[in-house]
Amino acid sequence: MGRHGLGERNEYGQLLVDLCARYDLIIGGTIFPHKNCHKVTWVSPDHKTENQIDHIAIGRQWRRLLLDVRNKRGADIGSDLHLVVAKFKLKIQAYKRRTQHPWKRYDISRLEEDKKIQELFKLELTNRFQILTDMERVESETIEKKWRKIRTIFTETSEKVLGFKEKNKKRLDDTTDLGKDQRTKKG
Repeated sequence: MGRHGLGERNEYGQLLVDLCARYDLIIGGTIFPHKNCHKVTWVSPDHKTENQIDHIAIGRQWRRLLLDVRNKRGADIGSDLHLVVAKFKLKIQAYKRRTQHPWKRYDISRLEEDKKIQELFKLELTNRFQILTDMERVESETIEKKWRKIRTIFTETSEKVLGFKEKNKKRLDDTTDLGKDQRTKKG
């Protein structure tokens, strides 16, 4: 237990401490300094004995996320135990999906600009889909397999005929040159 625990430790308390030590857990209610009235989780029926018997345990690697642990005496829960509440700080990261070509897009502007490429694209798609319709005589395929074939045909044809757009990247040289100009003017 931490140095801010309250009450006498019995054999069950020792079992909890041993369990937490074995699995590298922190007992949250004993690491925050509070008044005794905010640490007490059990009061005897004669109101003379008070003890801290309810705890929140958290893994040591998550210790920095735990902001506070204390009891709430005003909660009407029909028990001789007080409610134990913990405050956490959550850090949520956005999940980024990775695609097959994460930064590449097809150069569809070539379709609008060049009639030869437009005709070549139509011809390639027509030929590939003609092969697909000849193979489709078999009805045993699921709709998922058919969709994958259609998608594969379209992406391969687009990659072959259109290619990918070039991503415009800012040159660092221009930025560093601006910084040098600013320094020489101040200077």
